[in-house]
Amino acid sequence: MASSRRAFVAIVLGGLFACSCLSPTLPLPPPVRPIVSPPDREGYSTVRGRVPGGTTAIVENLSTGDLIGKSTEETGKFEIRIGASSYDRLNLYYFDGLERSQSIVVLVPADGSGEGGAGGAP
Repeated sequence: MASSRRAFVAIVLGGLFACSCLSPTLPLPPPVRPIVSPPDREGYSTVRGRVPGGTTAIVENLSTGDLIGKSTEETGKFEIRIGASSYDRLNLYYFDGLERSQSIVVLVPADGSGEGGAGGAP
């Protein structure tokens, strides 16, 4: 009786394990909204933010096609300088190994308008 109960439990647990291997993995969440500076005199904007530690942060200027990535330390903090003009749209995401996160798009603020922490939104 006890051995049949153990066999039943083993079969159920084995089935649950097999099903869990078949379930899709959840997508990586998007990065936290970064702080974006207005373009400097040289035409570069600085993007400061945080992604999960040990990943690679990517900033893509959707207006110019420029793409810059930076590996992060354990803290996940990054600072990326990218060529940009006011109101350019920047796509931000990260890679954890070969898996890409969801992305967010932020606007480069106008010259002298301050930090674009809200993605340039009013």
